[in-house]
Amino acid sequence: NGKIDDFRLYDTALSDEHIAALVRGAPMAPGAAPRPPSTTSPGNIQPPALPVTTSGAGASALFAHYQFENTDFETSLIDSVGANHGTIAGQVKYMAGRISKAIEFNGIDSYATLPSSVADCNDITVAAWVLTYDKRDFQRIFDFGNNDRQYLFLAPDTAEDKMRFSISINGTGADNEQSLTTANVTPQVWTHVAVKLEGDIGSMFVNGVKVDTQRITLNPTDVKPQHNFLAKSQFAVDPMYAGLIDDFRVYHFALPDTAIAALADDTQSVVTPYMQVNGGDWERTDSVTINSGDRVTMGPQPRTGGSWSWSGPGVSGGNREQTVSPQESVTIVATYTDPQGLQSRQIFNIIVR
Repeated sequence: NGKIDDFRLYDTALSDEHIAALVRGAPMAPGAAPRPPSTTSPGNIQPPALPVTTSGAGASALFAHYQFENTDFETSLIDSVGANHGTIAGQVKYMAGRISKAIEFNGIDSYATLPSSVADCNDITVAAWVLTYDKRDFQRIFDFGNNDRQYLFLAPDTAEDKMRFSISINGTGADNEQSLTTANVTPQVWTHVAVKLEGDIGSMFVNGVKVDTQRITLNPTDVKPQHNFLAKSQFAVDPMYAGLIDDFRVYHFALPDTAIAALADDTQSVVTPYMQVNGGDWERTDSVTINSGDRVTMGPQPRTGGSWSWSGPGVSGGNREQTVSPQESVTIVATYTDPQGLQSRQIFNIIVR
């Protein structure tokens, strides 16, 4: 008397890591082909692809991705592409964000702590959508460090009316900090921000546009940060962040400028929608009208590479094809994550007569 989902038999003994990946619902690794939903012959079902968490020179995968698809009062912060999960302190809320859900930090006592692995690299790209509630000089979007002498942080506003990224291993001051700056983030407006360090060059981006480039010779591995915060500073005198953060990403390599621009352009889509009714011909469409109980299969493309996730009535898991038999009109969203971690969404509308 209950429900069963995703029942699997393997003709091999899965590793402990693969079983853990099944529990996490780990996304398919970049380049892995989706398993057909109903045509796999016995004995050929493959273990789930483990999350890609490569780092260092040549890394080409999204290292950590915090999408904030939580419910209020949860104390864990889930990394959707690996095991770099964080923890929540204080009271946070989850609400409609720029992409899907966003996390709200109250500016009083709420913040998140990420694991030390999140900044264990030389080159790095950090990107997120942010909406600040008000101007608070030196509030932090993120602050990865050990204390008030060793850190790398991004502050959306400062006393100089500048958004500022700084990295240091010897404390504050022009002789110690290496920084990037631009105009401060406008409160109450969703803004995409990104910082990347590549070799001895650092760059800052706002809404996909490069706004500052400077010589930055320090790397995250020089800091060796152990206390990695969202919404909190290493400095006790700095205010807590008040506002929303959505789609927080960390890459252990320098993401190309075009890819950063694509992250900020969430209107673009590389997904081609296809739908099928009652096993008939595939049609290139994102909307169908059916009778109650008809079987509708959604099979967006591309067929290979990247991974899929779904939201809406009757869909689940990471298969590219999803079949539903709705009794009333529904809207279903497919999210495609390409091998570089860039996401595109496709909305399917099923209208029941």
